Amino acid sequence: MSAAGLMALAAGAAAVGGAWELLAAVERARAWAWIDAALRALRRAHGEGRPPTAPERRRLAVLATGCLLGAGWIVGGPALAVPAAVAGPALAAALLRAGRRRYRARLAAGAAGAARALAASLAAGRSVRSAIGEAAAALEGPVAHELGRAAAALAAGEPTEAALEALRRRAASPPWDALISGVALEEHAGDERVPRRARGAPPPRAPARARPAPPGPPRPRRWRCARS
Repeated sequence: MSAAGLMALAAGAAAVGGAWELLAAVERARAWAWIDAALRALRRAHGEGRPPTAPERRRLAVLATGCLLGAGWIVGGPALAVPAAVAGPALAAALLRAGRRRYRARLAAGAAGAARALAASLAAGRSVRSAIGEAAAALEGPVAHELGRAAAALAAGEPTEAALEALRRRAASPPWDALISGVALEEHAGDERVPRRARGAPPPRAPARARPAPPGPPRPRRWRCARS
């Protein structure tokens, strides 16, 4: 075989090898993307307290099943791998419940800080809608996340009572029930203190001014005679 043929053969082999490596890299990227999507449900349960969607729940169950299958096979072979894999969906559901339960516990623990932040904003003369946004920016963690969701809903035009009720349902704890009841009372009291014109009512009419009486006839002058 000539030198040109050997070079062509080497180039073809290198091209096949590069294409194979490219496909492997793409598959690895897709595999990591799938694993990241499966773990996203856990991250959202721990960081946002949101329930997973049906596809997220299925992906997490498949991932847990595969992990338990591999771990059981390494430790005890097929006799242990099969029972461990069967427990995969139950393990995934337990992890999700634990994440949401921990999130709600941290949210309940932060109710006092939220109350102080809201009270400070309201004492400064802010409205309830503005106070929720300021408290979300001043706090952190689950409390800041939930107040931020309420502030975003208010900014989108949702009524204050509806946003507070949604926050109460998400928190689902007695401290937040008491806090939201107090905020709702403050909102109602603020509405009572708002002037009629601020609520859209027509301004009250000013009392009509009394017209001055027309001047009467001129009074006759009296002439006094000088005494001699």
